[in-house]
Amino acid sequence: MQNIPTPCHIISLDLLKQNIERIKTFKQLSDCKILLAVKGFSAPYLFESMTEILDGISASGLYEAKLGKQCFTEGYIQTYSPAFRAEQIEDVVANSNSIIFNSYNQLNLYNKLQVQELHHDQLCLQFFYLIMKLKLRFVFL
Repeated sequence: MQNIPTPCHIISLDLLKQNIERIKTFKQLSDCKILLAVKGFSAPYLFESMTEILDGISASGLYEAKLGKQCFTEGYIQTYSPAFRAEQIEDVVANSNSIIFNSYNQLNLYNKLQVQELHHDQLCLQFFYLIMKLKLRFVFL
């Protein structure tokens, strides 16, 4: 280990395979969809081994969404950002199945830009708002 350059990530392929099997079992038992958080595990060279088990990715911006679309070609791409950039929103929409907005103001801003008309067949605008410590979910199609 002393000869390994730092900083680096060391990934045990055996442990990764065990975790993938656990995810597969959990998915079968729960009948849920499981997305990979790209920011939490950004190792695209390993994505191929996960595409058959995972349903897609959760991206935190345009470039992760593009990576997810490239690696999970048939997968679901969910994109979230605390503040989407107006000049990137069309590309975000083109590379995502759903977008999660951080505020009502963001939702209004991009509704005014008529984002829904860009790819309305694949876009689900979601808005999370915290009221009295309860998360309420609104979906606009």
